[in-house]
Amino acid sequence: MQRQLQILIVLGIACLALGSAVRAQDKPAKFSREEFQAKCKTLALVPVRIPKDIARYDSARAEFDSLLTSALQQAGFAVVPSKEYEEIRRQAIEEAGGLFDPLTGAPDTTKLKQVAARCRRELRAKFNADAFLYASILPAKANFGSGKAQWHGASQSLLKKGGIAGFFASGRDYGGFLQALSLVVVIDDTNGVDLYRHAGGIQVLRKFSGSDLVPVPKETILADHERNQAAVSLALEPLLGKAAAKEEKEL
Repeated sequence: MQRQLQILIVLGIACLALGSAVRAQDKPAKFSREEFQAKCKTLALVPVRIPKDIARYDSARAEFDSLLTSALQQAGFAVVPSKEYEEIRRQAIEEAGGLFDPLTGAPDTTKLKQVAARCRRELRAKFNADAFLYASILPAKANFGSGKAQWHGASQSLLKKGGIAGFFASGRDYGGFLQALSLVVVIDDTNGVDLYRHAGGIQVLRKFSGSDLVPVPKETILADHERNQAAVSLALEPLLGKAAAKEEKEL
């Protein structure tokens, strides 16, 4: 019950800041990389948000947290660990008496905003945080054709090993859209103003088996370290100015 409560809370806060993965590519930054780095020297990480039904939920959260931290530090930013935000938020929720209306059970949006503001305020005072990085793994729509999907800067083959002949023999070299996952990064200043928003594709959720698109095995979702690392590079590329990895891998 406690874990479900935490998930609902972070999703509620996410809705205040994120929007959808599909729109994240529209405005990578409101000013240049140089201006951003001059303005924001210390970034506080918020715990990474991952869909609850992911089989590798805990290990994937830890991996993306580590990848984000490493990339930002290599770019010269000071990084406040996500555990600091999590602890301040926990205390704020307790003192607020919870974040749900006792009569309706609905999230209290006023309290959600107050808790988020307190987290920003205390991390600013304690660690001199200039901005806050929210990272979420969200569903995205990938465009595909000729056995390859492309979305949010990433590309991936949809053909399983040994399945190429059957796919083309079917005469159905068609295209369309399918569901994938993307890493969405949003950075807010200490007042909660959106400074940066960008996405990097992680992996597709369906591949061809013969001429049919079928779900990938659950245990392979977010299990490819190289694709996870490439997604972080893509999501941060406008900010860090780095070339992102776009290697196609077969799961």
